[in-house]
Amino acid sequence: ILWMLEQYPQLRKVALCLDNDEAGYQASKRLENKLSEKGYTSERLLSQGKDWNDDLVAAAQHKQSGFEMKMA
Repeated sequence: ILWMLEQYPQLRKVALCLDNDEAGYQASKRLENKLSEKGYTSERLLSQGKDWNDDLVAAAQHKQSGFEMKMA
C-alpha cells in the first residue's frame, strides 16, 4: 500500500476494505497506524457479509433473480 501511495503523492486518504471479522479488524488497526505515521488518513469500510466478495456474489444473485422474475 505504501509503495502505491508513493507512486501517487496526490492521494492522501485510504479506504481499508478488509474482511468483516476479528482478523480484518486487527489488520485494519495496524494499517491505520502505519498510514497515520506517514501522514495519511484512512477509513475502514465494512462489508455486509464476511468479506466484499460475499457482498458482490449476493448482489449478483439478487440482480439475476430479479431478471429471471421479469422473464417469467
